[in-house]
Amino acid sequence: MEEGAFLLEAAYRTFPGGTVFVAVVDPGVGSSRRALALETPGYRFVGPDNGVFSRILKAEPAARLHEITNRGLFRATVSATFHGRDVFAPVAGLLAGGLPIENVGPAVSDALVLPLERCTSSGPGTGRPRSCTSTGSAIW
Repeated sequence: MEEGAFLLEAAYRTFPGGTVFVAVVDPGVGSSRRALALETPGYRFVGPDNGVFSRILKAEPAARLHEITNRGLFRATVSATFHGRDVFAPVAGLLAGGLPIENVGPAVSDALVLPLERCTSSGPGTGRPRSCTSTGSAIW
């Protein structure tokens, strides 16, 4: 989850304003975790409430967050293992088409937020890297 949150935050501002992102890093698919839609002043995000939006929520304090509960917006039959296809993608498409975020469901303020480690430059490095590349470089 942490790497997905890191990569989403690292990339989203490079996309044109108005972009809708579907974040499907979802090991909890089929569980009771919520589906969320998030709106910032320039972007929208759809995905699971599992911490994948932690860095977006920290970077975008004005973000509005809604639980996706309006079943009329996604497939009639929702698979226990394909929420990306059955819930997140249809809702993202409608948001991209101009659907107001309020239409997906009620506003919430208690999204799961992962503890975000901060690295410092004083003294020897401690902690753990955010990510490692395929060549073995650590991203702190």
